[in-house]
Amino acid sequence: MSDWSELSQDILLIVLEKLDNVCDYIRFCGVCSAWRSVGKTDSHRVRHQLPCLLFSSGRILPINQLPNQHPLKLPAVSLPQDSVCRGSYRGWLAILNRDMTMHLQNPISGQRFALPPLTTLLYHHRRHYHHDTVTWPVRKAILSSEPDSSSTCFVSVICCQGDLFYCKLGDSTWTHLTLPNFVEDGGFTDAIYHMGQLLALQSTGTIFTFDFTSSCTRLIELDRVGYSWNHSYMVHCGDELLIVCRCTTCYGNTEF
Repeated sequence: MSDWSELSQDILLIVLEKLDNVCDYIRFCGVCSAWRSVGKTDSHRVRHQLPCLLFSSGRILPINQLPNQHPLKLPAVSLPQDSVCRGSYRGWLAILNRDMTMHLQNPISGQRFALPPLTTLLYHHRRHYHHDTVTWPVRKAILSSEPDSSSTCFVSVICCQGDLFYCKLGDSTWTHLTLPNFVEDGGFTDAIYHMGQLLALQSTGTIFTFDFTSSCTRLIELDRVGYSWNHSYMVHCGDELLIVCRCTTCYGNTEF
């Protein structure tokens, strides 16, 4: 057969039954869109193996190299040593480099997409950032979808001072998202894409929303949570959106 994408679904399901390793399953789904759609229908049979762990040194270490674990067949994937991961989405990593550049990378396929240089972001708020003292100016990166040159993918970043910026894949600069008038100024602690919109959690306990179809770059106030916790995060739970609060002291985490 000249075109592998034309294999029937029955044959592809037989092939999937022979795959006992998560990495083989991932590679199967990465062949083409047709194979991936079949893989999704068979996702309930995904092998019960733990995912890779990403360490700050820039190296992904398979869990089979950790003590007291069952042997796995996951390969080690190397990333640049002078880089850190600031976010992930369905296997894609948002990599921040020491030279103030960022890119999205799939460690399995090796595919990469460049993001706008952080110099445009740093100069926008140069009163906050000092190039000599800020080691990693981005605290977290959030992706709206899997990056694809044929689709629209937005990337938002929370900076070390709590400012919120975004770009569309292919943009040359970052766009700063501003607060509504007369809203208490406070840095953002977390952000997430939910129901097609960006939701951002302010340190004051206020949730803001932003629609990328809008020409205005001003955030809209959505709700006030009203908490007094050290750290707060927004997470998906099915179709619901939850806020997880973590209280820390000098002794470590004390309450969730």
